[in-house]
Amino acid sequence: MDERLRVLVVDDSALFRHAISRIIESTPRFKVVATAVNGQEAVAKAAEFRPDLITLDVQMPGMDGLAALTAIMEHSPTRVLMVSSLTTRGARVTIQALCLGALDFVTKSGNQGSQLETQLLAKLDAVMQAGVPGYRRAVPRDRPQRAPTGPPASGLIVIGASTGGPAALDEVLGRLDPGLPAAVLVIQHMPPGFTASLADRLDGSCPLPVREAGPSNQLRMGTVLLAAGGAHLVVTRRGESAVVDGPSRHGVRPSVDVTLESAVRHYGARLITVILTGMGCDGTAGSRQVREAGGRVIAQDEATSTVYGMPAAVTRAGLANLVLPISQIGRAASRMGGEFGGEYQTGGAAARSR
Repeated sequence: MDERLRVLVVDDSALFRHAISRIIESTPRFKVVATAVNGQEAVAKAAEFRPDLITLDVQMPGMDGLAALTAIMEHSPTRVLMVSSLTTRGARVTIQALCLGALDFVTKSGNQGSQLETQLLAKLDAVMQAGVPGYRRAVPRDRPQRAPTGPPASGLIVIGASTGGPAALDEVLGRLDPGLPAAVLVIQHMPPGFTASLADRLDGSCPLPVREAGPSNQLRMGTVLLAAGGAHLVVTRRGESAVVDGPSRHGVRPSVDVTLESAVRHYGARLITVILTGMGCDGTAGSRQVREAGGRVIAQDEATSTVYGMPAAVTRAGLANLVLPISQIGRAASRMGGEFGGEYQTGGAAARSR
């Protein structure tokens, strides 16, 4: 009996269908059971073959990858790995897909050989560690009303995530209190070219302004900075952060541990760490330093994690003050952050400059 995991490859380019199929078939664990050239065919073959995993092109004529993903997750839910072009539109649609249930993505480039192969082989095993996500209906949202940005933050919240992170961040940031007297740094494992689109997506659902971190940044009350892909985000002094180059940690850049190790030196006990879904153990070493300095750590629970790796490592090390389902984390972080002072009032009164 053939026990290999079954994959459906969807791409309108014959070149990429062949390249992706060849890479998948080169592994002993996976086999390609079908291919599709457009979204309509992908939806039909997902229902017919019930694959363990689908690689799904973002941009296709007719029914595109986003529309196909929505239909697949509603009628034949399975693990989906998006295949995205390195364009602004490709990045924007990829981020939407991740928030609708796709687990991760690989990027197309001019080099369809080794670069694609390296990405794809790394992601195949990672996404198979995840459970099959449920259907997430896209809900139109009005951009929230916001108070003016406050003074320099007296406390800091650092949120780390990897596989499954965009959807989890959408949930957590959407539940933060608008009057939070802390700054928020978000570290999502993601390559260059995609974090600006993720920041824009999160800005549309969070009651606090969200933007991608620049070379240097002020850490002010009630603001959220997302680490840029391909670089580390470090706290350089209380109230300031910077994007820096440096070697990857745990094979990723940005790394949660790098940010936490810099933040704890300047915020100490006034630092809250939130570790969300993701593969590996990034965030554990930094969380240990946070606890030793008197700060607090929240970890996502297993039941709501797409991949219970990063939060599991923190929890099993005994570092989590709280282990919570994703729906409770934003409010819990706001309650903890409310202790940092400023003109904070629970319920949304904003911190104001004196």
